[in-house]
Amino acid sequence: MLAIRKWAQDKPFLIALFAPQLVTAARDMHLAFRYIRERRVFNHQYPVPHLPTWFTMYRSHRRPLKFTRALFSDFSSFGEEGVEFGDAIFEGVRLFNSGKLDPSELIPTVEDIKQILPLLQSTLSTSFQEIEEDLSNTPLDPSVKDAALQLFANMELEGSFFMLVLVPCWLLYRDHPTRLYRKARLGDLKALEKLLRLDPLVLHDQSIGSRIQALRFTNKTAAYQNLLEAPLKRPKAKITRKKMKYAIAGLISGIATIINKPLTEPEIRALFDAVTLDADGSPIDTDIADSPEAFAKAINRDRAFWLRAFLPDKKN
Repeated sequence: MLAIRKWAQDKPFLIALFAPQLVTAARDMHLAFRYIRERRVFNHQYPVPHLPTWFTMYRSHRRPLKFTRALFSDFSSFGEEGVEFGDAIFEGVRLFNSGKLDPSELIPTVEDIKQILPLLQSTLSTSFQEIEEDLSNTPLDPSVKDAALQLFANMELEGSFFMLVLVPCWLLYRDHPTRLYRKARLGDLKALEKLLRLDPLVLHDQSIGSRIQALRFTNKTAAYQNLLEAPLKRPKAKITRKKMKYAIAGLISGIATIINKPLTEPEIRALFDAVTLDADGSPIDTDIADSPEAFAKAINRDRAFWLRAFLPDKKN
């Protein structure tokens, strides 16, 4: 943990908290998505859901977001207070960008700092402890495992949508499933094929089915046949360790940009190298491109996606 702690020493609190956690998780996170088309994550097999209810998940951000908040509140060092603190920061930035908040209102008072400093210090300490346990393969506390299983049981629909559709859609297509679904319903055939390859159940959605049948009745046989076969095929791209790390690098850069504490390509690369050093004893993360220009380009591409997700413009 020496390299990770050293990297975090001079970084803003949110960066020191989020970035090492994200990079540590990125090492094996891709493994969770190997069998999503079979509706399986690790050893958990999700049942086929009630289809009309499943399709409502595509039309609302709230239910998947509710699951995400519960996951981070209950099973991360951030806790409920940390999630609320993060929400407040992003809401402040959103209001500032829309001209509804004066910059001075974003600056905390001395009293605010006194009240929140103990929470910040405790949260950061817990975060480093979690990373250390992760890198040393410390077995998960049975009570934590039971609570996590209970959460997934209580919010099975939301949890399965998050794991099987939402996150893979971000990683594979750099898009939100709600946007992809909307494009598909409006007749975007590329979006429709992507959606069907990702989630074969969408073939049974009434709006999507009607769109596909319209192709048949207008004699667009090739397009019709292609979409019928799409649910039998996997997405053209794969969720790899490298792709996961690049997405995380862009996410970290996006968070840093939002809080006006941008990170350079060497700083982000140094974090990936620090995690690799503490985890495996190797001084360089070989998943990251050797070329600074290539890595910077990947960071910029993924940062743009995350910024659109966090701070959507008025058209979205």
